[in-house]
Amino acid sequence: MVDAAEWTPRDIDRFAVQQATSRITRAVAAHLHTDTDQWLTNIEHTGNTGAAAVPLLLDHGRLRPGHRAVRAAFGAGLTWGATITWPAVPTTG
Repeated sequence: MVDAAEWTPRDIDRFAVQQATSRITRAVAAHLHTDTDQWLTNIEHTGNTGAAAVPLLLDHGRLRPGHRAVRAAFGAGLTWGATITWPAVPTTG
């Protein structure tokens, strides 16, 4: 998905993904060579909320208009979903 958009993980302003533990989130951030500030997190306040973590994170207030964002959640078995958003491309007169 990120490759299709021709982005690298460092191009992403915010990651809003399902959080099982903060340790996993930190490990994935390190594996992708991203800054932990790019990752929205609230697990320390809410615990593991499953796929509901994504909309809860979006309500967190750190996602701004124009941010490139990745949202992903995982369900039971092999179900998953992910989306990306990016700022509108400016048009010329």
